[in-house]
Order: sequence, then C-alpha cells, then structure tokens
Amino acid sequence: METLINETEYKDGFNRGYWLLNYEPDVAKLLMESSKDKTDEFSTGFSEGMRQAQQEKTLNEFEELRNNNEQQQDLDR
Repeated sequence: METLINETEYKDGFNRGYWLLNYEPDVAKLLMESSKDKTDEFSTGFSEGMRQAQQEKTLNEFEELRNNNEQQQDLDR
C-alpha cells in the first residue's frame, strides 16, 4: 500500500509540475524554488514533471528553428 501511495503522490506532483511549467511558468518556478530542498515523492515528481515539460519545449523550439531554416533555404534556391 505504501508504494501505491508514493506512486500516486509522485504522479500527482509530476502532472502538476508539467502542467504548471506549460501554462504558468512563473508560478511553477516559484513553487520549485520554495520546495527545492524537499525530497518527498510529490516534490520529486513535481521537479521531474517540470524537467520533462522543459525538455519538450526545448525540443519544439529546436524543431521550429530547423523548419524555419529549411524554409529559408528553400526560398534561397
């Protein structure tokens, strides 16, 4: 039962961190800063959810830049 509770808390934290970074990044960063020393499952999940969202944002930005570059090269031809 302990593992289920911990897993649920982790997932809840992950989902909230992921969502907040995408839709309320300033709030997410404030919450992360205030809980950076915590090691409970929720805080760990929150941090990892934020990290996942940031990685996806970075990847999307990279893809957008690459697509823009390819479009520019097509126009230059």
